[in-house]
Amino acid sequence: MIKKLAIGLFAPGCRAVLASIGEGSSNNIYRGLGTVADGIEVSAAIPEMCATMSTDVLAHPGRQQMIARIAVVSFFQSVFALQPRERQAAAAELAVYLPGDFGEARYLIP
Repeated sequence: MIKKLAIGLFAPGCRAVLASIGEGSSNNIYRGLGTVADGIEVSAAIPEMCATMSTDVLAHPGRQQMIARIAVVSFFQSVFALQPRERQAAAAELAVYLPGDFGEARYLIP
């Protein structure tokens, strides 16, 4: 059984990926991932490649990075902070303040 590597991207990046894969591409950046013999097929013929497009509005990369930094630091502080009060404050940042300040951010408590 061959596992197919399907790369799902937002619509703006999908054309760029499709232009970079396949037999005729001279700039196939995914060639180094492996071959069909390795169980990886990178092909523009994969029907699911760009079939599912997100309808979400893309956030500015700087905003995405800011949200990610706040989330990562808060998560680790909520687990590893020495003081219980600091852990609680970080947990509140994740569960309450981050989603409140950034509508696109969600934190699902496991």
